[in-house]
Amino acid sequence: MAAGFGRRGRLGGVFGALAALALAGCAAPGPARLEPAAARPGETVRVTVPGVRAGARLWLEPAAGAGGPRFGNEGLGPGEGVNFGGQRRAAVEGDWLYVADWFAGLRIYSLRDPARPRLVTTFHTPGSAKGVAVRDGIAYVADDDRGLSVVDVRNRRRPRLLARLALPGLAYTPVPAGQRLYLAAHRAGLHVIDVTDPARPRLVATLDTPGKAWSVAVRGTLGVVADAEGGVLTLDLSDPAHPRLRGRYRHEGLDAEDVVLAGTLAYVGTYDDGVLVLDLADPARPRLRGRLAMPGPARGLALADGRLYVADWDAGLRVYDLADPAAPRLLGVLDTPGMAWGVALRGTSAYVLDWWAGMLAVDVGEPGRMRVTDGYPRGAEVRGLARSGRWLLAAAGHGGLLVFDVRNPLNPTWAGSMLAAAGVADVAAAGGRVWVALGGLGVGEVDLSDPYAPALRGWHPVGMPVRRVWSDGRWVAAGDPAAGLVVLRAGAADGPALAVAGPWRDAAVAAGVLYWIGADGRLQGRRLDGGPADADVPAAAGLVRLAAEGGLLCALAESAEVACWRRAAAGGWSPAGRLVVPGARALALAGPVLHVAGAGALVTAAVGADGLGPARRQPLAAAVDRLAADPEAVYGAPAPEAVAALRPLPDVSARAAGGVFRLTLPADLPPGRYLLRLADGRGAREVGTLRVAAGMGGPVRGAEGLRGRLPAR
Repeated sequence: MAAGFGRRGRLGGVFGALAALALAGCAAPGPARLEPAAARPGETVRVTVPGVRAGARLWLEPAAGAGGPRFGNEGLGPGEGVNFGGQRRAAVEGDWLYVADWFAGLRIYSLRDPARPRLVTTFHTPGSAKGVAVRDGIAYVADDDRGLSVVDVRNRRRPRLLARLALPGLAYTPVPAGQRLYLAAHRAGLHVIDVTDPARPRLVATLDTPGKAWSVAVRGTLGVVADAEGGVLTLDLSDPAHPRLRGRYRHEGLDAEDVVLAGTLAYVGTYDDGVLVLDLADPARPRLRGRLAMPGPARGLALADGRLYVADWDAGLRVYDLADPAAPRLLGVLDTPGMAWGVALRGTSAYVLDWWAGMLAVDVGEPGRMRVTDGYPRGAEVRGLARSGRWLLAAAGHGGLLVFDVRNPLNPTWAGSMLAAAGVADVAAAGGRVWVALGGLGVGEVDLSDPYAPALRGWHPVGMPVRRVWSDGRWVAAGDPAAGLVVLRAGAADGPALAVAGPWRDAAVAAGVLYWIGADGRLQGRRLDGGPADADVPAAAGLVRLAAEGGLLCALAESAEVACWRRAAAGGWSPAGRLVVPGARALALAGPVLHVAGAGALVTAAVGADGLGPARRQPLAAAVDRLAADPEAVYGAPAPEAVAALRPLPDVSARAAGGVFRLTLPADLPPGRYLLRLADGRGAREVGTLRVAAGMGGPVRGAEGLRGRLPAR
């Protein structure tokens, strides 16, 4: 499937399914004929190529620019690719911003510099954080189907779960008032909870509402509920143990999502009808005073200093002047990279909760000239990637270490981060341990026992700045290309076991051997288990990049040729194939499969006992300098994105039998146009094309189309 994330565009096969395949055209010589001309994944296509030599191989390769699999997030739809959070609601208390991040739990940011918030920690709640309210150092997290989670955040770096309260429905929006907490609980209506003792919250009442309670606002004894299709409800809260319905406003098709109060007016964000202005002078008879049309669903609202801030989903952030409260005037618009679902305010900074794209800090001092000042993980420059179990680790310089959950390989979801004073220049993971390059601080070991809040377990000064790091689980190599390399024994407290003088170009550690490319481009090696003895290495020169795993070694040369060698059981190395990849910049091994990022393409080839298999090329949306791979996905860092993912295409190939090839199409073959490429001893050439057409996708049309692509509410 296509991978990546973007706000608009096609779903590119996220829902799977497909496919009619049709011969779109052939290239001479030897044009191919397909039987049948249309087929479905899982079926076998008979391909006849006149004049083909015995033993020839035919395979599929995506055509560049043909809408096939891409390595990047540009132009893809909601729910695809890298996901920087499901932020929905936030609360500000003093110098702290608390964000309910659907996927990760509660994120806490320092606002000492309001324009540049800094993530302090992430506390993974038991459920799925939909909303948060904070009072006196206690965070009340609406935790979806897990009810209410009460978190002690007086120590912001070490939050602790104080209490949980199981509740009917789905907890969405909490609002504290006095000793009570009012909680909009979706299909269960409104809960009233006694929080006199936050460690022992107690449900005192539930009001069943006609729709789904998304949000609630409270002023004195008046409560107002945005009740989705149930409309806008006004409540009498004079006796919190017995909340009573006072009035209701609704019209056909109304889908109310959020509400804020200003005097006797209520501003109601809706999914399809923009923002409604309701007069609540008589709460028993809410009256429509005005309506603000919106280009997108008005999913989150905030009020401050006579201005209304609207998180308008795919239309970004909109700011209105309330000098005439019933007829707000638009002051400014800022389109955001994701889907704006919520907004919180502090002074002249607005914090936009941008579904899939992260949290953005926006200068709103001049609404007509709004600008993003910072955010998280905005601006992360990924310099290294590594896999550790179900986690993808990204060294993001001054953005720290980013941790992504990759249980869904094509949808890496940001889980947690670790900041470091000198930044994180590189990362390596092996044997259950994680190591980071910390510049002048040396090599750091990361405690990943809580991936939502990774922390430094300790670090090792090594007498030089550390820009790169590698590990095979037993040994850790680190260094600076200009200064040299050092090797540490993983888990040992003693100093370096080996030091190599610089300069060098690249290095790797595998099976107890340190490999490196010297400044002259020649490959060198040292055995680590038996001391600093030279290791036998393949004779190679002009090298710039290395990848090693077990007894397999691959190197990229200045000529753009990649060569692989396999260690023989009796010692020494045997050639395992060569491959030219124009513009090659990075390479990675995932078991016996080689991945190379070149100019406009990711090239994948299996390293078999008889050499490299067919090289399968997949288009790249941008240049990639770092790669990490596993059998399910390849991860890269194409600027300006932090991380992008792509599923390597399966090997769809066949050998000729009497001039006929039989290609079995995988069930998950992505849509797009594919080249039929033939190699028969006279070089590789194109002999035809094959088109895979998606069964779903296309641009979003209208609210119903968008609604169909959103997560279930």
